[in-house]
Order: sequence, then C-alpha cells, then structure tokens
Amino acid sequence: MNITIIGTGYVGLVTGACLADLGNHVFCLDLDQTKIDLLNSGGVPIYEPRRVLALDLADAPALLEKLQFMDKPMKAVQGADALIIVTEWKAYRSPNWPALKTAMKATVIFDGRNLYEPGDIKSQGIEYHGIRRVVFDLNQRGFSH
Repeated sequence: MNITIIGTGYVGLVTGACLADLGNHVFCLDLDQTKIDLLNSGGVPIYEPRRVLALDLADAPALLEKLQFMDKPMKAVQGADALIIVTEWKAYRSPNWPALKTAMKATVIFDGRNLYEPGDIKSQGIEYHGIRRVVFDLNQRGFSH
C-alpha cells in the first residue's frame, strides 16, 4: 500500500517508519527543505529518539527503501492509497481538494489533528476519518470514558 504522511516530526517520522516496517511504501511530506535534506541523507531531525531511531534505520536498509521524504505535496500524494495528517501547519489547512482527489489512487484521509469538517470533506467525494473526533465530541457533550 502507498501511504502519504503529512509531517515529519516525532509522530510522523515514527508512524512512517512503523508503516514501512509493515511493508507499506511511505511518503513523508514536510515543507522544511532542511529537514527533508537531513532525512534523505540518513539523519534524524527529532531530538529524543534520534540515536535509537538512527540505529534502527541504519540496520534496516530494506526499510529505508520503503520510506521516502519529500517537500512537494502533490508529488507526495501521487498514487497514495491513504493520506495521514499529523501536523497542524497552516500550509496544509486549505488543500486543493479536486487536485488531491485526482492525484491519489484511493481518496482516504486520516486526520490526526481534526483540521477539517467531516461533512465538507465527504461532500468532495473523499473518505474522511477524524482521529479522536468522536471521543472529543462525546467529551464536549459531558460524556467521559
């Protein structure tokens, strides 16, 4: 499966590595070219797990073949079966939905930041899942887990 992840911080990078380890081809997107260059050269831009993650990736060349880092949104989603959003950057808040839908193989979005209104996205013909949205909505209504 081809999966695009928006954001290459701790959550995006670790999620991407895990999904690649499961056999998926993962494209990690970030607009910070310096971060992309560091990742493409084998570096790790996150502080705490840097040494551990770098060692894990160094010992797994097959994993690195399934994990790519890019800074061009439409190139990163080209042919994707799913899109996972793990950042709140303003640059990702107003995507060109028709272009995104055309570029992706399957238009399924998992939004870890709940940036979008589900009805607005679904009206574009895109399958949308706001992660933790149901829990948040229940908590707002006075329910607790």
